[in-house]
Amino acid sequence: RDETVECLGELARDLQAVLALVSQAKAEKERLLSVPDSFRCPITQEVMTDPVMVAETGHTYERAAILRWLQTNSTDPKTNVPLQTKQLVPNHGLRATIEDFLNPPIRPIRP
Repeated sequence: RDETVECLGELARDLQAVLALVSQAKAEKERLLSVPDSFRCPITQEVMTDPVMVAETGHTYERAAILRWLQTNSTDPKTNVPLQTKQLVPNHGLRATIEDFLNPPIRPIRP
């Protein structure tokens, strides 16, 4: 009987841990679903971590995605405008904005 009670206690603790993880995953999913479309790469639809602008058009894409695109294409993927150069410019402002959105500063609670 003591072993059964002890086992049930361990199961209850494990269940609480699993429920906490599920709750965290749901919160993370909700946060990611609330990401503005402008933070997503038009090619991959994923949140950008290394946004770069196509110099000629000003459109921003995830670096890896646009580099893959430009290996076989010479147009802007969003507009299909022919590109004279394949120059990319880091979009530092957008990168910082995305990072701030995804990692908001922790503010102390004032009494």
